[in-house]
Amino acid sequence: MSTDFKREAAWHYLCSLKNIGIRSIEKLIILSGSPEEALKVDTETIKEAGIFSAAALNEWNDTAGRRRDNYAYYESSHKYRYRFISKDHPDYPDKLKNIDLAPYGLWVIGKLPAKEKRCAAIIGSRVSTEYGRSMAEMIGAKLAGWNIGVVSGMAMGIDAEGQWGALKNGGYSLGVLGCGVDICYPACNIELYEYLANYGGIISEFAPGSPGLAQNFRQRNRLISGLSECVIVTEARKKSGTQLTVSWALDQGKEVFALPGRFTDKYSEGCNQMISDGACILNDMDTLRDFFGAGSEKENAVITLTEDEKRIYSLLTGDMQHFEHLYFKAGMKTDELFKVLYSLEKKGLATQPMRNHFTRRLF
Repeated sequence: MSTDFKREAAWHYLCSLKNIGIRSIEKLIILSGSPEEALKVDTETIKEAGIFSAAALNEWNDTAGRRRDNYAYYESSHKYRYRFISKDHPDYPDKLKNIDLAPYGLWVIGKLPAKEKRCAAIIGSRVSTEYGRSMAEMIGAKLAGWNIGVVSGMAMGIDAEGQWGALKNGGYSLGVLGCGVDICYPACNIELYEYLANYGGIISEFAPGSPGLAQNFRQRNRLISGLSECVIVTEARKKSGTQLTVSWALDQGKEVFALPGRFTDKYSEGCNQMISDGACILNDMDTLRDFFGAGSEKENAVITLTEDEKRIYSLLTGDMQHFEHLYFKAGMKTDELFKVLYSLEKKGLATQPMRNHFTRRLF
């Protein structure tokens, strides 16, 4: 049994405890010397050290059997669609390692952003206007065209639309949850959840089965900003969870962009206040393009299309269409249609977010 396996198993156990937070785990590691040795510490020693709450002590007592059989417990977790990675694991995101209260472990479904991948957070109100949602989707799509990932919380409203904008345009998006990764929260976003699971990624620092408690969402916001180079707010009320993410972003030295709105619009009060407090005003996409130093070369390139490519491109929309649907509309042979769609993908004009389902890539 490798040292890495033993260490990951120990971290997995420690991070699975629901009443023991990051600070308490840190104190336990200092007391014991390592995560492996931490599992050998008895309740009385911990009690004397005064590092656990009463609830945490009870849980430590109640899970003594699991600690003794921890390797089997860790191995049994591998049968699920999610996986666990500790802060010591090579796949753990570098961007999270040095933030305040960096989680000791994460549960992951799908793909994590590549180490060199640049990302932006798109966040805002759950209850939002059509304008705010459409702007979030448009910004997500634009970032996808620049190969910038979109990080958000998979919440209703702005979060979801920003993530859909990236995914529907062939980009990468990561959902950061305030519950276990095995729970789709909110349940109405199950389609987005599955898209992220298959074509992007989902992470949580909370063990599988953890419910979506209010304090969890406040806590997860530091991961959204921590994984991103900037935070983009398209709509926010004056007092909202969005403000918490912005606060984390500022503490982490991240840039904040806010979309201005009418001062009579309650859903723009938060954005307007952020701008007043020093956030960058987001007047156009050039502001973001300049921040990332992206897009200009690709946007200025002249793309030539054949007559068949023009015709098929005109049939594509922002919504997914199955190949068979396009086949009946196009009046082409199957292999010819596939060839044209592949060419449009290569030219950056079409994308295939799901196998045999095609959309127009919007810029």
